Amino acid sequence: MHVDYQGTNGTRSVYLCNMRQIRYGEPACQRMPGAAVDRFVTERVLASLAPAQVELSLAVLDELERQQTELLRQWQRRLEAAHYAANLAQRRYAQVDPQNRLVARTLEQQWELALREVERLETELAAFQRAQPLVISAEQRQSLLTLAADLDQVWTAPTTSWAERKDMLRLLIADVVLTRHETGITIQIRWLTNQVETGQVPLPVRRGEPTPTVIVERLRSLCGTHNDQEIAEILNQEGLQTSQGNCFTAQIVEGTRLRNGIRKRGVAR
Repeated sequence: MHVDYQGTNGTRSVYLCNMRQIRYGEPACQRMPGAAVDRFVTERVLASLAPAQVELSLAVLDELERQQTELLRQWQRRLEAAHYAANLAQRRYAQVDPQNRLVARTLEQQWELALREVERLETELAAFQRAQPLVISAEQRQSLLTLAADLDQVWTAPTTSWAERKDMLRLLIADVVLTRHETGITIQIRWLTNQVETGQVPLPVRRGEPTPTVIVERLRSLCGTHNDQEIAEILNQEGLQTSQGNCFTAQIVEGTRLRNGIRKRGVAR
């Protein structure tokens, strides 16, 4: 999806998935107003960086660091034991009489197994060390708490550009998944920690003249056997028009259905 800015001076954002519409002239896959989505994401970001939340997160980091340190000691003890076993197997193999081939072969196999165990533990320990939590210094800790206290003002300041706000979001958010339903939008925020937070916002209600009853009933009769594009073509062929006197499109049909609570009934196409 990408952002399309509409309205006077591009002040209204719309999240749009329309690649197939651009390439093949098909209806847009999804089109969602951006204001409610932007507010939800902003609220969650500011809430996650509230001073109390930052202090809690720092305390969690401290506990993770303590646990990781203890786990590291355990890994190191396991690796030391594996090295000792490998050295012991090597000494036993070196001391065996070469003429005793059966014993020598058995001891050689034990030595090889011990060496493979050392190699396995070294690989797993390296992966464990790469995954250790971030260590925050006292200066960084204080800077984070200061930033958290001022972030709301920084975010809402007229001198803060949208490009700067986006930069701040990229420091916290990996991606956001939007799914439109008949009455609202499901928002899934995947933080850089890989945690996922889900919320919903309602679709805005468009104000305007009510849809004529004849069109509402015609939509209701067609939606079980036709998709929105086909319904638009049928309504246009029948000479019906919108309340503003315009021809129907798939997007107008979809919006009219949603405003009047008409659900699709599983068109097999």
